[in-house]
Amino acid sequence: MSASVAISRRMAAKHSAKMTSRATPAPPKTRRTTVTLSPQAAEIVDRFMNAARISVSQAVSGLIERTEPEPSRLRNVNGFLVLSDPPRGGEPLVNVTVEDIKRIEEQLDREYVERFARPRGVTRRQRKAHTPQ
Repeated sequence: MSASVAISRRMAAKHSAKMTSRATPAPPKTRRTTVTLSPQAAEIVDRFMNAARISVSQAVSGLIERTEPEPSRLRNVNGFLVLSDPPRGGEPLVNVTVEDIKRIEEQLDREYVERFARPRGVTRRQRKAHTPQ
């Protein structure tokens, strides 16, 4: 009878250990595997490995992770496409103000007028001859 009690206690302890491991997910582990690469793929891995001075495993992992597309940063807000916050919580890539946009528009307008407005009576050939190269 004592043997059956000891077995049931062990089973209960094993069962409770399984329950606690399911409740708290384990962190992702690295996975060892064997991969057969084509000659072209092996060449790409070798170039990346040598350029970055990393191991084969790091090179393969890095190349695979680069192929995963990033989610779009554009979102629709009341019918307008808005660029969301910078990726990975970093600083804004570009800080543009309304004044910057107005200044650039004025500059583009001036360049357009200078480029396409020509005085009357001057032919394209005459204008081309006087344009500095």
